[in-house]
Amino acid sequence: EVLLANTTKHVASGDGGEELTRVRIEMAAAVAGGKEKLREHPLWTTVSCPASPLTLGKVQCGDVIECAMAGVPHIALSMAMAGGTSPVTLAGALVTHN
Repeated sequence: EVLLANTTKHVASGDGGEELTRVRIEMAAAVAGGKEKLREHPLWTTVSCPASPLTLGKVQCGDVIECAMAGVPHIALSMAMAGGTSPVTLAGALVTHN
């Protein structure tokens, strides 16, 4: 609520699961003047950080689905960690990161 009520700029926030995303969409729609207005001019983007390579958890999947149904942008930031969740080489990490 603080983000949407105190700025005219586009805002982004982290994932929080389906229920929290629904609440955020309702708040953004109220500020935008309705769900159709929000779809036309999104005020907010949700961001999730899936584990590399290309693994989405239940929380991230719920966010993506809710945002898609509401027409709200969603950004998936890769969380590749060289030697941990991706190959240790620079080339291998870049391939799984991008």
